[in-house]
Amino acid sequence: MKTKTFRFQTGVSITVGAEQITARDESGADKMDSKHVDSLSYEEFVQPRIPPAGLATIPFVLGFFILIISGGDGTPLFYLGATLLGLSVVGFIFVALDALLFTGVARKLIASVWAHKGYAIEVGNKQGNNISFFALDNELERIKQVSKMIDELKVHLSQLEEQKVTPVIQQSSSYLDELKKLGELLNTKVITQSEFDIKKAELLK
Repeated sequence: MKTKTFRFQTGVSITVGAEQITARDESGADKMDSKHVDSLSYEEFVQPRIPPAGLATIPFVLGFFILIISGGDGTPLFYLGATLLGLSVVGFIFVALDALLFTGVARKLIASVWAHKGYAIEVGNKQGNNISFFALDNELERIKQVSKMIDELKVHLSQLEEQKVTPVIQQSSSYLDELKKLGELLNTKVITQSEFDIKKAELLK
């Protein structure tokens, strides 16, 4: 099975090989033996870039600054600053009511416009220490490619294990057949007990 590396826009690269799976980013690398891999799972995540109160603070700061430099009542800048302060007050009231009523509307609004969106991905390790990383929301196809290769890796390792076990089973079956034949020869007195013991010892070697 060929080793393949998948690179994500978040700076993470995943290398899947017959011996090892490695996730690298600027902070270092996480590794696991391929034989311990379980499966890859992922789920969508949304990380707001700014809290609701922070969003309401922006027009307040801008409005206050504009009022200072407007030069007094009646200028266009003065009305712009006052408007921004008014919007900020409305924003704070909305955020406060949203928090008191537990509606979550403010956070949903921010999540739909001002948020980082993507996928949280985890490569399961049967011995613990799972590999976790993030990908952007436009990288779903690449995530599926990694998942498919991990599934193929598991099948490949399973086939290798079966190839190791099969000769042992065949050898055991052959040994039992030979022992059965020797027993029949002993019962029919074609060979003696000592000859049977010698042949049996040779089979056990």
